[in-house]
Amino acid sequence: MIAVKKNEEVKILDMQKNEYLEKGYTIYDDKMKVIAKPVGKEDAKIKQLEKQVADLTKNKTDLENEKVGLEKQVADLQEEIKKLKK
Repeated sequence: MIAVKKNEEVKILDMQKNEYLEKGYTIYDDKMKVIAKPVGKEDAKIKQLEKQVADLTKNKTDLENEKVGLEKQVADLQEEIKKLKK
């Protein structure tokens, strides 16, 4: 097996796999196929940021829909004002 982190490659034994995963290494087999990826603070932060992006996107969509409804109300009220002025 090969453990890779940034530009560092280390040949490891099967029993060292977890140790190197904890250190942030990605583990490959001899054919350079990924066996395991480290799950660390960076991955957790990425997931947290992705959730925030999803929440903000939903909020944006909700606000855009609300804006359309308010614009229609404004147009209706302006039309009513025109009628009352006549």
